Amino acid sequence: MATLTVPRPPAPLLTIEDVLAMPDNEDYELIDGVLKERAMSNASENVAAKVVLALGPSLEALGGEVFSNGPRLPLWPRRPNHFVKPDVSYYAPDQFEGDSYPDGPTLPIPPALVVEVISPGDRSGDIAAKIADYLDAGVRLLWVVYPDQRQVHVYQPGKRVEFVQDGEELTGGDVLPGFRVDLARLMRPLRARSDA
Repeated sequence: MATLTVPRPPAPLLTIEDVLAMPDNEDYELIDGVLKERAMSNASENVAAKVVLALGPSLEALGGEVFSNGPRLPLWPRRPNHFVKPDVSYYAPDQFEGDSYPDGPTLPIPPALVVEVISPGDRSGDIAAKIADYLDAGVRLLWVVYPDQRQVHVYQPGKRVEFVQDGEELTGGDVLPGFRVDLARLMRPLRARSDA
């Protein structure tokens, strides 16, 4: 006798307010109403921290603000139940009025630069969708960092993807003029001591 399988109803879609009301909501993104956990590997978190440190001299020279692990970006007006949290984001000084930026749990202004550091569990379809979203939202420069391959894919609106390999320099282009870093400096392997 055949067994009848009754499909489960889809989970209810969440709003940004639903996520903000959750305890421990820092490590999540909301993708068109579906909650998605952001799980970075140790190596990916280490690379993101090195990117922030490498940006330091440019911030001193050019100004602006850099954020690691956030803030939440609800950048798509036609997608009210959608926000992402870049691993690193940089805002140019002219993106904020006065000497401060809007405070609160979200920041609805596209960063000038977004850095996404790929972890082993990240799926290629999700990465491609996020790249398209960032460029559609007005991000001027996007670095997608692949620590395992020791390379960075550089995206800019209307330009071809640039591939920076280990041993080459990553530059800031028009967004961070004068910024240069040897990619190997960001990709130093993270190894635990064997005698620990």
